[in-house]
Amino acid sequence: MEPYDTGLFRTINNGPEALAPLMRFFSEAMNYPWFKVVAVVLVVVLLVRKGPGARVAVQGMVAFPLANGITDLFKYWIPEARPFQELPGVLLRAGWSDSAGTASAHSANMAAIAFVVVYQLRWWGAPWILFAILTGLSRSYNGVHYPHQVLLGWMCGAFSGWLVCRSWDAIVASHKKPA
Repeated sequence: MEPYDTGLFRTINNGPEALAPLMRFFSEAMNYPWFKVVAVVLVVVLLVRKGPGARVAVQGMVAFPLANGITDLFKYWIPEARPFQELPGVLLRAGWSDSAGTASAHSANMAAIAFVVVYQLRWWGAPWILFAILTGLSRSYNGVHYPHQVLLGWMCGAFSGWLVCRSWDAIVASHKKPA
């Protein structure tokens, strides 16, 4: 499996340089102050409007930290090197990190939010799925995660989103009064 993972990593990492600005954005959007403001405004708007959007905002704000925490546990319990830490010739287009690369937290966070949006709003979640996919691909393109680490991140995120949505459903169902 390792040669295939490394080969796929090299293919993505050596992708066209013209993609660098787009992939940098998807990899590091939360580092941009303006993006943080947009994200906060979006959450506030969803909360104020109530309805399914508010449910998505609350569940997303629970799911993505949960996903991030799960990836941190993987990094602690099963530390794996990042590609730029062990492979020669990696095109590192993002910041250096000493942390383990076991599961991509960026990929997990976006997958958690995408799962919540799709679960609650169905086809309105399509853009979030695309955002999660591009975020994951950007992590390999930028040289900071192997494809299997991105896949594990997506799985952690999808699990977190599923757990939050199903727990919410169970809590709501337990509070409904019998007819």
